[in-house]
Amino acid sequence: MTVHRNRVIYQSEALFISPDSTGAHFTGAAIKDAANPGDYANLAANVGPGPFGLFTPPSGIRQVHGGTQASPATNNAKNLVGWQEGDAWPAWNNGQSGASNYHGTIIKQLNRIQSANYGFTVTRQDVNQFGHMSRLDSIVVESPTVNLDFSYYLLDGYNERMLEFVTDGITNALSGALSPELYQAGNNYFILTVPEARDAVNGDKNIHKAGREEEKTVISLGNGYITDYSVDISVGAIPTASVTVEGMNIKSDFGETGNDVPAVDMRDGSYVSSAWSQRGVTAEVQASTLMGGTGSDSITATQAGVAGNAITVTFVDGAAGTQLSLGAITATDVIVNYDPTDNTQKWGGLETLIGISAQASALVTLGVTLDSDIGTYLPSGSVVALAGGQDGAPAGRRFSKGDLGCTGLYSLPPATSGYDGCEGSIAAALRPGDVVVDLNNAGLISKQVSGDANSPLLGSAHVQSVSISVPMGRTTLQRLGSTFGFSKALDVPMTVTMSVSALLSEIKEGNMADLLCDCTKLDVGVKIYDPECVECVTKDEGLAMSYTLKGARLESENFTSTIGDNKTVDLTFTATIGGSDDPDNGLFISGKESKDATIKGFPPSWTGLNGRENTPASGLYMGYRS
Repeated sequence: MTVHRNRVIYQSEALFISPDSTGAHFTGAAIKDAANPGDYANLAANVGPGPFGLFTPPSGIRQVHGGTQASPATNNAKNLVGWQEGDAWPAWNNGQSGASNYHGTIIKQLNRIQSANYGFTVTRQDVNQFGHMSRLDSIVVESPTVNLDFSYYLLDGYNERMLEFVTDGITNALSGALSPELYQAGNNYFILTVPEARDAVNGDKNIHKAGREEEKTVISLGNGYITDYSVDISVGAIPTASVTVEGMNIKSDFGETGNDVPAVDMRDGSYVSSAWSQRGVTAEVQASTLMGGTGSDSITATQAGVAGNAITVTFVDGAAGTQLSLGAITATDVIVNYDPTDNTQKWGGLETLIGISAQASALVTLGVTLDSDIGTYLPSGSVVALAGGQDGAPAGRRFSKGDLGCTGLYSLPPATSGYDGCEGSIAAALRPGDVVVDLNNAGLISKQVSGDANSPLLGSAHVQSVSISVPMGRTTLQRLGSTFGFSKALDVPMTVTMSVSALLSEIKEGNMADLLCDCTKLDVGVKIYDPECVECVTKDEGLAMSYTLKGARLESENFTSTIGDNKTVDLTFTATIGGSDDPDNGLFISGKESKDATIKGFPPSWTGLNGRENTPASGLYMGYRS
């Protein structure tokens, strides 16, 4: 009996993100790592050493790209690919001989996720006319809205960099979000779910190893743009960030490897990828169904993936675990060929039924009736139905559409915990006790903290909470010819707000009239250090993260006093976001993880000629900046 999932809980889920949504979600080998580096000498000299972006996974660990340097393999949209229709589908798990590391995927997992909510809204307009009370139809006339919001514990700036914030501490954090080369098509987001009672971490690999890939599901959001980012730090709580995303499309898939990316082409609203037909079942699945459950006799079926579409069926004795010999049954090795050039059927020693609907579905279905007596292994006259792509091998339960499809696939990496113990390099979470708030003593009336927390300003207020809010409102750029927007550009100017709540201690002399004429700009912010044990000197561990508002102004200072409670003061500071060339205004984020980037603190991106983001060299080749 099939067991269905009764519920989904956090244990079974993980959230991933891709650097962009173009469809190039894989990298092949670098030229120096290829089987024959000399074969790519001209490419290395004129374009670069790679690895290059691929729209399908490399078929082997040494594959730079499909085809040859002189004739690189491309999909229908003329994008560079690795795996091609007809190739054997590459292994996903790491450690398998000749297999790329998890398909060479560039998709990354986001760490310490605490919540994730998503959905979509399609706005329709009714079509009515005289003579009918009811509507004729309800049509879509504006871009649908797909929403995702999630929260996570702050850690080391890794998540922020994956979300396309710059985290080097010296460049405006929103520089990436303001660059059209990076934000043009948004990012793809992926929510993996494994079966009930299984951990996503390690469970996804174990399920794949057990041959049950179809039990995993992925909900993916295409062309996602961040519309709000906020940070909350308070006494008694783990520092947390919250993110809101708007996207263009949402889809769901079985399995986490080789699926169509969820993005749409922003130029015309077409699919970036629609490579697979879900109709039909692989020969192996259909054949094995006939043989019963685990431990029984089995049938496997593979395709050579060449013109002619050879399908080999092998019968295995379950008890002995060995292939049945020709002496045991007469149809041990059955090869059925379909020749697409003249629609002739070629077989040997079999009574074969064949139905062809290649023009309609790009699929060929072969029904093979075994006319030999196989005794207890198969009842006499059993039918083994084989289905395969017209020009290539199936991958999982899917069949390539061939020339009828466009190809841009994704495979998720295995989920990881991102934690190697309390003595490891990455903390489980940051703590409020390791937070240092620097307000530059900028309160007009209340005395506020300033500088190093190890030498606090005597009489300064006791800060209870700090929140930083970055509203990133966007305008969907619509144009005739596409239901979807061309892009979602940020609305400028943008204002970042820092709100502070504290228990009042001392007050100081101040006059609001003087504040009206004061043009002094402030730098205020928060530093969060790695967790440490109590020593003679505190806050001497490494800096995990910091947020600095440069060019900030005090907007408000409000006091609250009631019976039974301590008197409090709430302050609000604002700063306007500057461009990448402005070092004095805006939000600046520093993360410990930034040093691991190809360019310190810069988000992942595809780069082309002269290092320009998302600009393919020679119209085809893009290098990956991690």
